[in-house]
Order: sequence, then structure tokens, then C-alpha cells
Amino acid sequence: MHTASCKNNSSYSVSSKHIIVHAARLLPKNATTRQIRQACQSVTQHALADAPTASEWYTPPVYAQRAADVMGRIDLDPASCHAANQAVDAAQYYTVEDDGLDQPWFGRVFMNPPYTRTLIQQFCEKLVEQYLAGHVTQAVVLVNNATETRWFQALLSVASAVCLPIGRVQFWHPDKPVTPRQGQAVLYLGENTVGFTTAFNDLGNVCYIAR
Repeated sequence: MHTASCKNNSSYSVSSKHIIVHAARLLPKNATTRQIRQACQSVTQHALADAPTASEWYTPPVYAQRAADVMGRIDLDPASCHAANQAVDAAQYYTVEDDGLDQPWFGRVFMNPPYTRTLIQQFCEKLVEQYLAGHVTQAVVLVNNATETRWFQALLSVASAVCLPIGRVQFWHPDKPVTPRQGQAVLYLGENTVGFTTAFNDLGNVCYIAR
């Protein structure tokens, strides 16, 4: 589940104003209609990515169940809530109030991190750190297929396999419809690549990471 970050409207507005001013300054003096439209789209995409509600994408049960099949069970979901854990069924989960970044991570982890730009970087970096330290023994991570980002490349640096689902993952939310704007990827950290392939290969192509 992607938990919503606690941002107040004033800080969000100030950030948005900076982006608008920056986009306007980049426009040439005699900007065409197309250039203006592209600048507007850039501002809109940034605002959507950093909006508080952009983080609330709950994991479909089929993905959580297959993650549990691979790892035996899910010990921890570091970015969740009571409603989302009804599908994930982690033995322990951290809510936005708990602040999973400040909590211990351990065992077999399932993570569908918050998608606001700063938080997703921090959650992915912590997972990599905890896995390399041996505190996290296995992990299944559901994220957007943003291969160009630092956080995705960080995950790939320790992942042993990745599934590229056919179509977009059908996330859910108890209070509103949610529709992802891009495709997703499921990354596996651990030694059970055969089990990961068996569990996920009907959802999309599974690729092993060369080392």
C-alpha cells in the first residue's frame, strides 16, 4: 500500500508556485502554443506526483498472496494501514503515523511504497540498506516501472529477479477509484528465484538480474 505523506496545503502550494515560475522562465520569448501546452503538462505532472493523495494505491490481493507464496509469509509491510493489510496480511505493518522509515525492518518484507518523489526514494534506499545488512532476508517490491530513476536502479542493484506485468496493475482504494498512469514492476530480493518465477510468470515476463 502506498501510504499518504503528511503534507500541509501551504507547503504544497509554495512548491507548486516555484515549479510554475521555473517552467515559465524556461519558455522562449515568442513561445508557440505547443511549447506553452508542454510547459503546462510538466507542471501538472509534477503536482500530481507530489500531491498527498498520489501515494494512496492499495495492493491487489493477488500480488500480496503471490509474494507470500514466494517467501513463505510476509513478516513486515513498512508502508501500510489497517485497510491495506486486510489484503497483504503482514504479521506486522507500519502506518504513516508509525513512520516506517524510523522503525526496524526485518525478515520477509512486502513493500508497495509511497509514491511521492521524496518518500519513494527514502523507502527504497532503506530497503536496500536493510537487505545488505541482513536484517531483511527476502523482499517483494511493487513499484512503477520507472527504470530511469535512482530509486529503481538502487532496487535493481540488489534484486535477483523482476516481473513486468502485462497491462497496468489494478490498485484499489476503499474510498475512491484509482487508475495508474503508467505500468508497474515487481522486484524480488532473495535466493528463491524459481519460486518467484512460478508465482509471477503468468502475470508477465520474469527476468533474472545478471551479476
